[in-house]
Amino acid sequence: PFFSRGGFDGRPTRGPARFGPRGMGGPRLRFAPPQEHFDEAPHPGCTVFMKNVPYKAGTNEILDFFDGYNMTNNVSRRYNPNNTPSDEAKVVFFDPDEAFRAVQDLHHKKIWDRQIYLRQ
Repeated sequence: PFFSRGGFDGRPTRGPARFGPRGMGGPRLRFAPPQEHFDEAPHPGCTVFMKNVPYKAGTNEILDFFDGYNMTNNVSRRYNPNNTPSDEAKVVFFDPDEAFRAVQDLHHKKIWDRQIYLRQ
């Protein structure tokens, strides 16, 4: 039989789940997300997309690749359906000019023995 695990804090949930309009699948939000969630989104042009990243390269290796550039620590790695890293990643810079400079300087440079392809 199915037993409910309760809420996020481990306590039992109270009452039936409330779904949004037309059964959209989630509980209705009582309040909008805080404004700072919207302020954290990168500005257009600040994201650099990487291709051909070594499968075993971690966040530190990717950050080291961009050493000397004014960037955030925001690195996202794409994973395959079998939960292994793909050869794609993206990094976020503080401003689009710095992202552009990194793409110009580092496109076709290597991480270990693999040539990295960059686009903004």
